[in-house]
Amino acid sequence: MKWLRSLFGRQAPEPLVKWNDPDFGPITFDGDDTAIWQSDDGARFEGPNARYGFSAIPGDQDGPFPWARTFLVRKKQEIPALWALCTPSLEAACERWKAKGLRPPVENQFTLNSLSLEGDFASSGKREVGFEARGDFWMYVAVRVVGDRVEGFTCHT
Repeated sequence: MKWLRSLFGRQAPEPLVKWNDPDFGPITFDGDDTAIWQSDDGARFEGPNARYGFSAIPGDQDGPFPWARTFLVRKKQEIPALWALCTPSLEAACERWKAKGLRPPVENQFTLNSLSLEGDFASSGKREVGFEARGDFWMYVAVRVVGDRVEGFTCHT
């Protein structure tokens, strides 16, 4: 099959780099084009209303960048602050989907389940905090944060 790909100018995809990171657990490198590591198991940290892993950790083939590691590991201690920052967005999502049974208080409706850093996070401060609804109606709310302010959110059902 390799010879057929060469006829059409296609290269075989590079094998993914995987390892068991001491802070993030099993992670996979998506390649030099994206320069992102992703958690392979969802829940690396747990706390009140939080059971989360990491969806995007900037880095290179040698591992996550030190600044990304420091920032994300520190967030483990700042779960209440993440909730406070994102609560207005979660309340708006509840209002939008109240016909499906979502109601405040948001701590009873959602679990914080992911943190993602943009590739340019070091200069932009952009990140995404993800929440998953509990109960019969599944929804994922991605809250976009820049620095210490929310820029918006999207709902995925």
